[in-house]
Amino acid sequence: MRGIVKVVEKATGFFNNLLMDISQVQRNHDQMVATREGYTISIIDGDMSQPFPFPANSFDLIVHPESNNWIRDVRHLWRESCRVLKPGGILLAGFANPLLYLFSGDETPADLRVTNKLPYDPIATLSEEALSKMAENSIQFSHSLESQIGGQLEAGLQLTHLLEDVHHEGALAAFTPAFIATRAVKPA
Repeated sequence: MRGIVKVVEKATGFFNNLLMDISQVQRNHDQMVATREGYTISIIDGDMSQPFPFPANSFDLIVHPESNNWIRDVRHLWRESCRVLKPGGILLAGFANPLLYLFSGDETPADLRVTNKLPYDPIATLSEEALSKMAENSIQFSHSLESQIGGQLEAGLQLTHLLEDVHHEGALAAFTPAFIATRAVKPA
């Protein structure tokens, strides 16, 4: 994301960069990177699983890096993104291939075991004890391609490009792309 923002800012000579994140640690890191790279950024505390704190038709571009796995309802995110994009605005989004959540044991291909039902929702499937232990690090969710891609279309966006990224580590790396990126436009 930061690379894209920097390229847009340098190419246009102007760009108002705004970052919304719920994590203070992440906001501090993003401010440090912006300072180091020499671009200005406004940073706000916000939760992408809640209504966005912006009026409709506010943004020309939303860069949404692979972070959907931290929210349970990704369709809400797509509806809010469409709402705050200006007509003709662009959403660049990245998300994890749902297959990454199907398996456990990722040291070698022989270690892979199908252990999770997709889409993966630990709140619905894990015991309170297991969920509490998971929460010490982070609780992650997978989402179906229907909710990731179809959700953008249902929100009113028009998909104009899709690509897969094979760059990742782990036993699945030799078999499937780990990440998917889309470009969608809000109709004018």
